[in-house]
Amino acid sequence: MPPDRDAAPGSALLSVHELSKTYRSAGADHQVLRDVDLDVRNGEIVCVVGASGAGKTTLMRCISGLLAPTSGEVLFDGARVERPPAHLAVVFQDYSRSLLPWMSVLNNVVLPLRSQGLSRDRRTRGARTALEAVGIPSTHHGHYPWQLSGGMQQRVSIARAIAYGSKLLVMDEPFASVDAQTRADLEDLTLGLRDRLGVSIVLVTHDIDEAVYLADRVVVVGGSPAGVIETVSVPLGSPRDQIATKAKPEFVELRGHVFELIRQSLGASAGVGQEPS
Repeated sequence: MPPDRDAAPGSALLSVHELSKTYRSAGADHQVLRDVDLDVRNGEIVCVVGASGAGKTTLMRCISGLLAPTSGEVLFDGARVERPPAHLAVVFQDYSRSLLPWMSVLNNVVLPLRSQGLSRDRRTRGARTALEAVGIPSTHHGHYPWQLSGGMQQRVSIARAIAYGSKLLVMDEPFASVDAQTRADLEDLTLGLRDRLGVSIVLVTHDIDEAVYLADRVVVVGGSPAGVIETVSVPLGSPRDQIATKAKPEFVELRGHVFELIRQSLGASAGVGQEPS
């Protein structure tokens, strides 16, 4: 079921204000994030990049309501996020753990729809529509996740997110565990879903090429504790193509700029430990 589109195009769907997160470990405080500000507009893809240990996953968990910030706030659709909100879905890197192996592909997608009070027929039709939207043919709907390739399993995870009627997908390194060709296919699938459904996306990635290829804006985080170093606009237009877009001088320039920002952040935070898992 597609989400409502009441908000004006380009208006802020997600707003993060002065978000900070401190962990306490072994009797000592360790601040991971400090005064992070960012927003995601309706229909926009925002990619968050930074070096390993820069706090990207912590930020993702705070945005999605899985982790409470120490200070600051996250607003989604005008309401403060204090728990995982309706119409926000998370797609994790480890698809093998996010799908239930004893349920069929179809039932994995149907599962979250049970909370919406829909009839069994409407749940099934919605799940089938979502699976077809991500390229899972009906012949595979009765399969179990472990019978599918990694790329196909991640498509099922994405289908489950969009079937729920999500306005925002928060994706944490969603394509890091698949081969290069499958990764390219899933990137193009993500762009296609945004264009067809109008869904907004926050995608956390360590891959600079992926970030620049997918994003309308790239948010670079770094430092110790981490904050937003720069938000980089990506005016590459649409549609995008894995070969033609990446051959553009503008793409090469943007990729180099983002890489340099991350490299500078590493120099500024040399010797800092890794982000808590």
